[in-house]
Amino acid sequence: MAFEISFTCPAESPKNPTFFGPKGNVHYDPQLRLVIRDVKTHIVLWEITKHLEPALLQGHRNKNFDRAMAALVLDLKNLTRPSQTGSR
Repeated sequence: MAFEISFTCPAESPKNPTFFGPKGNVHYDPQLRLVIRDVKTHIVLWEITKHLEPALLQGHRNKNFDRAMAALVLDLKNLTRPSQTGSR
C-alpha cells in the first residue's frame, strides 16, 4: 500500500450561499486528505478527509492542524484495527 497525504485550502463553492462572508470575503475550507492506494494497480483503497477549523492567528491554525492530523491518524488506526466481530 502507498500512503499519500495532502493539505489543500480551496474556496467554498460559489453555489454555496455562504461563499461570500461579511463584506464579500471568500470562505475557505482547509483540509487534510489521506489516500491509500494499492501499489501495483494504483487503485484507491481508502480515502480519509479531515476539515480544519479556519483560524486567523498562526497559533490557532497550528492547533487546528494538529487536531485534524490526530483525528486522521485515529481514523487510520480504526480502519486497520482487526475486527472484534465474532471473536470470543
